[in-house]
Amino acid sequence: MNHEDSNDFPMIPNGLSKPSVFGKVHGRDCAHEAKRFAKRISKLFASEIASDPRGFKKQLTQTIKRNLPPFPGRPTEQSITLAAKLKAGGNGWQDIYPAVLPDHAQMDPPTRRLAESNLRSAIRSRRNARRRRNPERTLLAQTTPVSNVPLSPTPSTAVILGRGKASENTHPRTTPIAQGAGGPFHAGRGR
Repeated sequence: MNHEDSNDFPMIPNGLSKPSVFGKVHGRDCAHEAKRFAKRISKLFASEIASDPRGFKKQLTQTIKRNLPPFPGRPTEQSITLAAKLKAGGNGWQDIYPAVLPDHAQMDPPTRRLAESNLRSAIRSRRNARRRRNPERTLLAQTTPVSNVPLSPTPSTAVILGRGKASENTHPRTTPIAQGAGGPFHAGRGR
């Protein structure tokens, strides 16, 4: 690295350079780009800014934060991704372990078993998390066409059982009360 490059990036103790947050990156100045973006947004959305400047700024910063890293959630580990792809491709675990786990052959047996178990568990956890996020079943509300949905509320199907009067029973676990010889009893029972 020559002296001209060191002016663009601050030096880190181990000799590597790291770009600053608002420094020049590949000939671009981040602060300058941010100012240009702010001017452009101010011109495009002048009426929205005039009506609610604080709300507009809050909404804009939230949108920018949402679309820049770090993103929510745990970063994916490439070894788990590779192992999941190999397993989905039909490879057996004994073929996957050496390809994914570093120094698999040199591990002592208890450490190897633990690493293998952790890998299988991580793949299973990722698969289950995907199922939780994207359930395969669909809800009735999503599958009912709008033309089949009644506009008026449907009459309730609740069953009201009164003194010895049998009414329509739609619930399988309730039995209508029938008037028997010795007073009100369940149907089929008598003295």
